[in-house]
Amino acid sequence: RAIKRMKSQFRLALSGTPLENNTLELQALVDFLNPGYLGTKAWFRRRFTKPVERGQVYETQELLKQLVEPMILRRTKDEVALELPPKIESVVNLKMEEDQSQAYRETANFYRKRVMSQINDTGLERSGVYVLEGMLRLRQVCLEPQLANPEFEAISSVKLDYLQEILPELVAQDKRILLFSQFTSMLDKLAWT
Repeated sequence: RAIKRMKSQFRLALSGTPLENNTLELQALVDFLNPGYLGTKAWFRRRFTKPVERGQVYETQELLKQLVEPMILRRTKDEVALELPPKIESVVNLKMEEDQSQAYRETANFYRKRVMSQINDTGLERSGVYVLEGMLRLRQVCLEPQLANPEFEAISSVKLDYLQEILPELVAQDKRILLFSQFTSMLDKLAWT
């Protein structure tokens, strides 16, 4: 709301994949660029979102495409990433050491009890955030236990150990490395490379 109230001579919106994500994201972007062009959010939901959800996709998408096409510059990965080599995926299975595995079990037990208690207190529908928090902490324990709980500071991470072993070798071979993590604190731990 605040950004839509800003005064400017022109507006530009950049996005990754609003057409693939959902129609309401596209509506929000277009409404910022040209307020009211796609109607109100409620009207747009009735006219475009619900038909797409019901599987009436082709006709609805074609109409929506015709409406927004004049204001979208859409480039594919092939058009913008010509200098990138083909994607190579390698799956490396790593087995946690016992201390990391124990931290995982402790975290799982803690959140299992917490979620069940929350479900008993408020019901399943109102407990979703606790389920998501538990899943997040378990992912963090798998990656680097200290991310999930500072008390796990002394526990080693099989993934961090592996990265610390393999990254210097790749750097020494003058390999280009693009490393992603959902947790910036994990990237901070790898900043030594």
